[in-house]
Amino acid sequence: MIISLVEFYYCIKTFNASNLQWTLNCIKRTPESGAVFMKIRYAWTLALPIAMFAIYVLIFCNIRSKRKNTSNLCAESECLKDVKQKVRNGKYELSMLIQAAVVCGIMGTEIICFYFLLKFAVKLTGKKAEIPTNIFINCYVIFNNFILPTVNLIFVT
Repeated sequence: MIISLVEFYYCIKTFNASNLQWTLNCIKRTPESGAVFMKIRYAWTLALPIAMFAIYVLIFCNIRSKRKNTSNLCAESECLKDVKQKVRNGKYELSMLIQAAVVCGIMGTEIICFYFLLKFAVKLTGKKAEIPTNIFINCYVIFNNFILPTVNLIFVT
């Protein structure tokens, strides 16, 4: 929300209907402050998937350490209940790894599409690729907003 408020303060956002693209002009106050804001915005965009992946790694390490502690306790005393729990933890570990890979992969791909795909497509095929590429990017963002909650619902049991 803070990024949106600062964006409103520093930037003018317009929609170009001819090529279906939002343009962000951040020289509303001064060009230098707009450039600083765009760098902060870009870093913030990259920081989110990295932070999510770090949290997934911490959760995975926590599950792993609990599993090792359980197996150490079971080595001393034969306990069938803990063996069943260990098997359940193994399934949970795999589920967390798959969820982390899907979520972070989708977010990383969205960032790549949003920042680089249009420039690459225009450089490769010219101006005629702007509209189809922007339609693809918008559809991909909508797909991401649909798939990320679905992934959480599927893997969190």
